[in-house]
Amino acid sequence: MAALGSSASEELLQANERQQPQRLWQAAPRQALQGLSLDLAPPPQTSKSAPKVLTSDASALVLQMVVSFTEEPDGAYEVLITDSQGGERLAGYLTFFGAAHHASSHGGAELSHADHSAAPARLKSSFLFDVTDELPADGQYGLRVKSQGDRSDEIRIDDVSLLRY
Repeated sequence: MAALGSSASEELLQANERQQPQRLWQAAPRQALQGLSLDLAPPPQTSKSAPKVLTSDASALVLQMVVSFTEEPDGAYEVLITDSQGGERLAGYLTFFGAAHHASSHGGAELSHADHSAAPARLKSSFLFDVTDELPADGQYGLRVKSQGDRSDEIRIDDVSLLRY
């Protein structure tokens, strides 16, 4: 293994950054999670080919989520993979500490085009989860975003994709 900062380490990082993932499916639900949870399903056309996709070669499967909000949410949200029997597997957590600062300083704000003075800008954060070991082999799964505790803040799931690297 190459030490961080070494030339071999730099070459490995550059090779990883050049990789272009294959987008297996994408959805833009633009659904707000205002209560305790939100269930999402992959697009239906993926269900027939899902077992073949999920069991083919040893490549990594990554769930990408783009989430927007008007104020930095407190706490965390669980991202769960649900199976056809109602079981849940943890994919990861959505956490927003420092997200408002990061999004505003990196151009992640989406302005309301109807009236710039009436609606606050929506800030966006992207999350990546390695779900290679979490997706059921039969391809029958859903996604659940679940709040940890009572929530008065609102997040919106703007985009969800499954990528293969």
